[in-house]
Amino acid sequence: MKRIFSIFLASVFIIVLQLNLSAEENHEADTVSNWKSAGNFRLTFNQIGYSNWAQGGENSFTGNSNFDYSLQYTDEKLSSITTLNTAYGIILTSEDGMRKNDDKLQMSSKLGYTISKKMKYTVLFDLKSQFSPGYKYPNDSVIVSNFFAPGYLTLSFGTDWNPMEYLSVLLSPASGRFTVVSDQDLANAGKFGVEPATYDTAGNIISPGQKFKGEFGMNFVVNFKKDVVKNVNVTSKLELHNNYFAPDPSNRWNFDVDMETKLNFTINKYLSSLFYIHLLYDDDVLVSLYDDEGVETGKGPRVQIKEHIGFGLSFKF
Repeated sequence: MKRIFSIFLASVFIIVLQLNLSAEENHEADTVSNWKSAGNFRLTFNQIGYSNWAQGGENSFTGNSNFDYSLQYTDEKLSSITTLNTAYGIILTSEDGMRKNDDKLQMSSKLGYTISKKMKYTVLFDLKSQFSPGYKYPNDSVIVSNFFAPGYLTLSFGTDWNPMEYLSVLLSPASGRFTVVSDQDLANAGKFGVEPATYDTAGNIISPGQKFKGEFGMNFVVNFKKDVVKNVNVTSKLELHNNYFAPDPSNRWNFDVDMETKLNFTINKYLSSLFYIHLLYDDDVLVSLYDDEGVETGKGPRVQIKEHIGFGLSFKF
């Protein structure tokens, strides 16, 4: 965990340092700044209330917050872009109380060296996790995820192709991906693909579950960001990753898929709406399978889907 926090704090330090450098650059009145930054903070709300409603219903309140920030540097040969994307949401109902319904912490930093007009040698660092525990609702005593459980760290070396200003395609044949499960109970259960604990016949732990799993393979990342029509912006990111040394040779060309797409609709300076969808597939991550009567029948890999439609306040800077 100390190493994880060190990496995280170092990454935050890089962002702060770049912000300071950007500020210093802006003080040079006679110099065109190589730095560009942009951010967006969004709050969306939804409230439903009932009083003497004959058809029934449940009072509820939903609140979601999103914060996105990017800092970019470009000169004749070197370029870098650092992005921070966070989200957190809650739902409050009269029946079940307060629950978490969204949780995201993602930071990415890409450093490129230009070799042609549309091609760069590139190093990419990517971190993904969440802020707080997740539970197996309606049972809020069973934790199924936590801060850095899982956490995903990816370090990739390759080439970045930019055929258009709004599109980049990164191909890395040498990419390390590391899965961290900091919660020992989840590690013992073998969650998120780590090696589970081994037990004796009495149920005592012989060796605890591993908190860390490393993979080495290919990483393919496509980024798209464009104003498709007036006041409508589309941001999409597709990541594919495989493991050259998967224990099962037949899985060595299976790719994990991570795809996020956002449609931002700007209404005016302070109001906006959002459609967001996130697709995940990882054959090492097993989800519960149920029959038609809701009885759990086993576990297996499945496409995971999260979507969010929201309307609310938006602040850009």
